Amino acid sequence: MRTTRLFRSFDYGDKPKLLQFTHSKNTKINPKQLDDAMRIMTPFISAERMATFRKILESRCFDVKLLYENPANPSNVYACLRTLDSFGLQHVDITDGMYKEPLGKAGDNTGLMRKKKNKLTAVGSDKWLSVKQWDTTKTPLAEIIRNLKKEGYKVYTTSLEGGTDVREFPFRGGEEKRQKMVICFGNEETGVTDELKGLSDGLFYLPMFGFAESYNLSVATSLTCAYMLEGGVIRPSGVEAEEERRRVMGEWMIRSFPKRGMAEMILEREGIELGTSLHALDDYENSL
Repeated sequence: MRTTRLFRSFDYGDKPKLLQFTHSKNTKINPKQLDDAMRIMTPFISAERMATFRKILESRCFDVKLLYENPANPSNVYACLRTLDSFGLQHVDITDGMYKEPLGKAGDNTGLMRKKKNKLTAVGSDKWLSVKQWDTTKTPLAEIIRNLKKEGYKVYTTSLEGGTDVREFPFRGGEEKRQKMVICFGNEETGVTDELKGLSDGLFYLPMFGFAESYNLSVATSLTCAYMLEGGVIRPSGVEAEEERRRVMGEWMIRSFPKRGMAEMILEREGIELGTSLHALDDYENSL
């Protein structure tokens, strides 16, 4: 299963130990390493911001994640991220990324301006989400879905043809065992692939009553989240997610520093070396 490296801590003379974080509850996380890193960063972050982090984490839902299969329009995805943050969701998977476009001719910053404009759509909310970018030439879609199911997720996919009306779909929560779900959306132009449909545990559609053939991706995301919220599927995770909350708190603390690299410098000075970057959309933006 793909992992995201967070901290690498070591004592000089010893072989470095890599601390890895995944979204599996079975992952072994060294609490002391994480606690040390958070203790070092705390004096640099205001008490008000830390209180905000704790409040939002208590309302975060870790049981539902969204997967976007090869989306075509960056601004649509950034709008979706803002919606997901507003609904209290944390995890987003994106396969393959955007159609690649040149940044512009020599001396032309059109592409860079396009990227900045897309970022504004999310109003910074993407900074606080856990976004994973998948390259299906390296990790096939079937393997991604298989690993999600091993982690206990049911995979439900939107479909323009076939499936169940979202109003009749089993988006209902209960106080009994919580069902983990991955909700999949396809490309804005071609929809989800037949492969993803075949790998899914169920298909649903959003009813339409006009001339338009499909909803905008961000609108479809909002409608689906609203049904899940009304059905009790989107709700704050319980004590079973405490380990995940601590991991996300560590990520948020690093991302809260005003300049990229500040947290890395402070932690490395104390003998804690960061692995890959924690900025949620680094890989994603580089694919644009």
